[in-house]
Amino acid sequence: MFKQVLYVSALLVILGCSTNPNDITASSVNNSAASTSVTLSHINAHLLLGNIEKAEQLFQTIETPEHNSQAMLTLAELYAAKGNSIEAQRVFLTALTDNNFDAMLNKSRLSDDLLDYFCAEKKWPALQGYGAALIDSSNNDISMTTENTNVRNRALVKIGRCFFYQQRWADSKYWLDHVDLS
Repeated sequence: MFKQVLYVSALLVILGCSTNPNDITASSVNNSAASTSVTLSHINAHLLLGNIEKAEQLFQTIETPEHNSQAMLTLAELYAAKGNSIEAQRVFLTALTDNNFDAMLNKSRLSDDLLDYFCAEKKWPALQGYGAALIDSSNNDISMTTENTNVRNRALVKIGRCFFYQQRWADSKYWLDHVDLS
């Protein structure tokens, strides 16, 4: 019996001395990345369901989202769904242009345009929130310039076309009806 205890103890000492502490750190980093990935999946699900408040609460639990490109894209979607088009654009462009973001972001797959990204990824609440922000801002701004109207119209046409290609006729009509033809 004493020999077996001594043998097991010796094996544990050898294994303990041969374990690289960097492996433990790498494992905890991978667990953190997996946890963030799961949280982002839950956030995206809540956004698809239109539960913006719950998505925002979950996003607050992510540590340092500014170092994760997927988190920043989700944040852009969250801002757009809330109707904050300016912050959505800012966060989206940051995610595309910042070299500190992880290599997992496939920049060749993403368009430089937030609306193209939302359309390709079928982010309906984000598109609707973005479009609503455009309509609200133009309704509140009496001194809309021709250039501002053109930018707004192009965005609304993109949103309308996106819904049209998905055969969501009523949604498409709604956005195209808000194009200023004057």
